[in-house]
Parts: sequence; structure tokens; C-alpha cells
Amino acid sequence: MLVVSPTLREPRNFTVDGTALKEGDYKVEIQGDMAVFTKGSKTFQLPAKLDKASAPYASTVFVSQRSKLIEIDLGGTTDKIIFHAAGK
Repeated sequence: MLVVSPTLREPRNFTVDGTALKEGDYKVEIQGDMAVFTKGSKTFQLPAKLDKASAPYASTVFVSQRSKLIEIDLGGTTDKIIFHAAGK
């Protein structure tokens, strides 16, 4: 399990697999094939996988196509969270 600590700031509104991910601060955990987002008392899960890059990312980058979030590259690590539709 990967826990993004202490929080990850979504810079703008995104959608992932039809779920709205609004701008703000989130705690993110990878649990199996799901990314678990917690914001205050609200928690939701999105299909995702943890992958590795060959070198550490200099900063956290949100990769998107329009408003659809594709992946999050985690600054200072080689970790990236890749989002995919359920069942894919």
C-alpha cells in the first residue's frame, strides 16, 4: 500500500472513470487495484494502479486529457498512479 503523505492537492477539477474529483487537498492510498481518496469525512475509490518511472519526478504532475485525469506523477519519487476504467 502506498500512502501519499500528508496530502495531495488537486490543482483543478478532474474526472476519473466518471467520478468527479474536485479541486482540493486529499489523502491518497493505493489499496490493490484502487486509489482511495479521502477529503475530510468523504472517501471514495477509483480504479488505479501504481507504477514506477526510471528516474524520480522533480515535482508532482497531474497528467490529463481535457478534464479526464490519466495519471499523477509523484514528485521526489519514482511512483506514479495510473487511472483506468473499472474492468480494464
